[in-house]
Amino acid sequence: MAYAVREALWLADHGARDLFVAYPSVDEAAIARLAGDGAGGAAYVDVVTLAIDSVEQVALIRRACPGLPIRVAIDVDASLRLGPVHLGVRRSPVRTREQAVLVARAAQSAGLASSG
Repeated sequence: MAYAVREALWLADHGARDLFVAYPSVDEAAIARLAGDGAGGAAYVDVVTLAIDSVEQVALIRRACPGLPIRVAIDVDASLRLGPVHLGVRRSPVRTREQAVLVARAAQSAGLASSG
């Protein structure tokens, strides 16, 4: 697991495989590097999965890597809300099934690949 895309790229260059960038990124330059080859010659798209949490995130990834099957996973807020009480982090704007479906359909339409 990596915090940022650049960290995942560095880890891939040093032999790590099956990396997950756990936080959605707007680092378009780093995301564009997924299209390149790593130090070992393997394309980063084969080893890095990006977290996404919005339709805008999908568009950014598609702009940065047109036509590539970038692997993605939807970041869903799993906090518990009981009336006025909120337990957990406020990490993702995706909080409902409908929001998750919207992001998933956008990713699928854009040709992004499921991480599973």
